[in-house]
Amino acid sequence: MQPILFTRFSALGDVASSLRVVDAAAMAWPERDLTFVTHERYLSLVKLLRVNCDVRGYGRPESAFPDFWSLRRWIDQQRPLVIDLHGSTRTRVLRWMGDRRDWRVLRKKRFQRRSLCQGNDQALPADERVQQNQAGLLDLEMPLDRSWLVHPHPVPSGILLVPGAAWAWKRWSPQRFGDLARRLSRRGHRVQILLSSGDGLDLDGVDWGHAELLLDLPLMDCFAHLAGAQAVVSNDTGFAHVAEGLGRPVLVLIGPTDQRMGAAPQSSNLWARAVHLGLDCQPCSQKGDRPCRVPGRPCLDSLSVAQVEESLLRLIDDFSTFGHKICRDGGSQ
Repeated sequence: MQPILFTRFSALGDVASSLRVVDAAAMAWPERDLTFVTHERYLSLVKLLRVNCDVRGYGRPESAFPDFWSLRRWIDQQRPLVIDLHGSTRTRVLRWMGDRRDWRVLRKKRFQRRSLCQGNDQALPADERVQQNQAGLLDLEMPLDRSWLVHPHPVPSGILLVPGAAWAWKRWSPQRFGDLARRLSRRGHRVQILLSSGDGLDLDGVDWGHAELLLDLPLMDCFAHLAGAQAVVSNDTGFAHVAEGLGRPVLVLIGPTDQRMGAAPQSSNLWARAVHLGLDCQPCSQKGDRPCRVPGRPCLDSLSVAQVEESLLRLIDDFSTFGHKICRDGGSQ
């Protein structure tokens, strides 16, 4: 069979989510050669794939493909079916650099996304998911009881809170994460806070109670803690997608973004859920990079600690009942 090359260069969460398609392809065609190319900085993540796949880096002098030309030459030599899981300008340029016949490109639906952010809630169906559109490039079905990432050395953790996010507008406040941490500790839960000094969070005056702070861990160590967490509470950020891929119970706090445009969680798996108030002003941005146009940022600031705690405890309870159905060993259990 013709080999398949998957391309998804960035970012962390998008790469983690798109790997589910690679997992489904390996399950559908176990004898087919699969290659995944991503930016060198995400190689450690892609190597967590539970299926066999040739993983290659891009974009640095030491990478398998230091630049577009080296990648394009490899494509011309190997002649794989190229699955562009991004559909960006960069990957379209790569396609136009040579033979374009064996390429399938994700359609971004930019007009519909813009309309959705302008208040037309009917611009995209409620069940629209980028992940499903990616799978559609190969007519793949993705099982609902299967995680697609596995860490070789998970660190047993408690409830892991992730207050950071690339854009300030999609962060639930650190003070409320602190309140949640104290409430969970009082219930007897072990709580850990995954933090990076690069997040730019204002942590002055935040009382984390008895929670353990995990600060500036190497990326692979972050993955290990996510893999061993009892549950994860996160803003819409890359670690939420990673936790979802690892099959850990993850609760994602959705503000200005929307799952129809790539926000986490992308799957309909029983262990991944979103807390979303469903306000008329939601969504207002694909990435959460635009200032809120409504005074008070109600999409997240109106989300109470009690609401998040209740949703989390319900998720943990449901997972303890049904979590045994999650496949972590290559087939449905």
